[in-house]
Amino acid sequence: MDLQEPLIFLKMIITDKYHLSYCTNNISGENWSEIKAKLQSVLPQVKKEVCPNEWMGTGLRIGYQAACDLNIEELSKFKEWLDENKLYVHTLNGFPFGTFHQERVKDNVHRPDWMTDQRYDYTLKLSKILAKLLPHFEEDGSISTSPLSYAPWHGSNTAAINQVYKVCANRLSRLVGELYDLKIETAKNIHIDIEPEPDGMLESTEDVISFFNTWLLPIGIRYLIQHKGISVKEAENAIRTHIQVCFDVCHLALVYEDPVSSFKSYAENQIGIGKIQISSAVEANFTGQKERDQKLLSSLSALKDYVYLHQVANQLSDGTILRYKDLCDAFVAQVNEYPQKWRVHYHIPVFLDALESLSSTQHAVISTLEHFFRYTTCKHLEVETYTWEVMPKNLRPSTLEECVTKEISWVKDQLERVFLLKTDK
Repeated sequence: MDLQEPLIFLKMIITDKYHLSYCTNNISGENWSEIKAKLQSVLPQVKKEVCPNEWMGTGLRIGYQAACDLNIEELSKFKEWLDENKLYVHTLNGFPFGTFHQERVKDNVHRPDWMTDQRYDYTLKLSKILAKLLPHFEEDGSISTSPLSYAPWHGSNTAAINQVYKVCANRLSRLVGELYDLKIETAKNIHIDIEPEPDGMLESTEDVISFFNTWLLPIGIRYLIQHKGISVKEAENAIRTHIQVCFDVCHLALVYEDPVSSFKSYAENQIGIGKIQISSAVEANFTGQKERDQKLLSSLSALKDYVYLHQVANQLSDGTILRYKDLCDAFVAQVNEYPQKWRVHYHIPVFLDALESLSSTQHAVISTLEHFFRYTTCKHLEVETYTWEVMPKNLRPSTLEECVTKEISWVKDQLERVFLLKTDK
């Protein structure tokens, strides 16, 4: 390969080795007809701007109702439309089960959780849909899912918490068995990527590693040996293949973790990262200057809404982190607990390093893109900014289509910079 043509070299790396897509959970609609109509309107416009002559990947959010609507005929028609427009699906967002727009979501985004058969059935249904939607040139499909359950539902009793881990590990082990068979049947490798989130049963890298080593691997290996008649090594490989991690950069920043340290920890424990969700949180740095800090609080207040949870992590000067379940709770607490550095679970466009007086965790996104290829084998990169409908109109940088286009272009520019630096070494 002639490295004197770096743009051609980069183009091949980014489009052939890695899949860059945009998560369509920013598009409202719960039944398949609504979703399909909006996809067929938005996606061609974005593709025309970011890669008019090449295939463009996309990440779909298909809730339970839409998944039930997607019969074989509908699936075939949609696949034909994708092919005709040089679009392809390589990843699904399987976290939100039910309504995700316009109505109150909050902690219901975790319902049903992995304690229920509903979550299992839904995820298996998505796996079969994705196996059919994957393009001929890709055998690997990723589906992000919830961090088992919502921790505040289960209290602090150790026995109760362990029961949650045990039940969820059993249900995920059953799913691995189904995905093991699906791979044999279709030659498509579908992996379910657990997405750590603040206040989830799994919210940090350490939580995920502990769950894998203490619960999922021991329970899963026993289950697969018994029900699939395979060896210990084959069973472990099946679990590590079909259950991986969704590395959401916004969530990582909210627990004040460093991307490189997290990558290294997962690699050391042989836990795969199946998908990286490229997203930014809001950051507010308070200084004690009354007028400036009041302006920050005013800007943050504008982000409060009745739809989504906006968890807040307040880092104090000594490194202590105070956590609040929602932005409203943080505002109540700030009367007695002086805010110092707030990070808020509120996705804003990744190309923004600031939003009026507020900052963002864009620095974590840049660090992730600079280092992921050194420490992971992850091929799926997905931009995820879903707060469009609740974002104050005066803060929206452009129309939805323009914003999506700008976010994808910004990420592509970052990747090109990274790989140019790599090839120069």
